[in-house]
Amino acid sequence: MKRIKSISVSLLMSALLLMPTGKGFACEDHVHVDMVSAGSGHSLVLKSDGTVWAWGNNGGKLGNGTTTKTNVPVEITNLIDFIDFSAGNGHSLGIKSDGTAWGWGSGINGQVGDGSTSIRKEPVRVIGM
Repeated sequence: MKRIKSISVSLLMSALLLMPTGKGFACEDHVHVDMVSAGSGHSLVLKSDGTVWAWGNNGGKLGNGTTTKTNVPVEITNLIDFIDFSAGNGHSLGIKSDGTAWGWGSGINGQVGDGSTSIRKEPVRVIGM
């Protein structure tokens, strides 16, 4: 139940920050949002200008090089060239335009994919992908 509540809150925050335009969504700066992914306590957004924004509980899963929580979307300047991603439970995974897979956040069970069980505050390449 806690996970469902967390995801619901993230989705609600996403919906409140975006306004429908008939063609995807536009933020206050009128840049379209191409993708939203809500994880366990955090959310990721890919805008049409290629920037990635994140907010929520951190622990490295926002990918911004810190573990500091943020209650408002912040641009994640080191997430460059990502075309797809998924916010998970304590970690996030993404695909870059060159087809490589990357992970960041809690790797306690190896879920980041770099062969370690460490917290990765910034994206690291998934081994063999």
